[in-house]
Amino acid sequence: TGLYKNKSKSHINIAGVSDNIYQNILQISGLNAMDQNAMYLGAPMCKSRISNAQCLPLYEKITNRLKNYNGAKLSQAGRLVIIQSIATAMCVYYFKLFIIPNKIINMLNRAFNHFIWHGNIYSTKLIPIAYKKITLPAKMGGLGIINLKLWNIATTSHHVNRLLSNNMGLWEVWN
Repeated sequence: TGLYKNKSKSHINIAGVSDNIYQNILQISGLNAMDQNAMYLGAPMCKSRISNAQCLPLYEKITNRLKNYNGAKLSQAGRLVIIQSIATAMCVYYFKLFIIPNKIINMLNRAFNHFIWHGNIYSTKLIPIAYKKITLPAKMGGLGIINLKLWNIATTSHHVNRLLSNNMGLWEVWN
């Protein structure tokens, strides 16, 4: 086809091997090691659990979007709809890829809670209802907000289900 890989633009991400094997792979492939802060399809590339620092862009993206809405001029029901639709939808991609650190989930919960009750994510006023109660379905007296911690576990467990059900798609070819 006449197409060749451009080694100056190509990088390799290697995990789970000894330093000796790592160096051998780099030497044989002729590629550069991927930067630790590298992103692929908008998600950080990491060799272990995702860190708080790597998840901060997600938090900032969501809180910046919430700041764009003038929550003080919206009704509480309007703010609730924004959290249920827009803010949680922005979490989907990261939540399906990674187990998000508790600190980031707590920060998001706090921002959502303050936005719903006060229209401002940085409000220091007290919240009238515990967050556990507003994550209950409306039929059970809650507001139907998604419990981010449970949702994160459920979406990442999808990968385990695929492994156990032998429904691997392209991954099957590699065996």
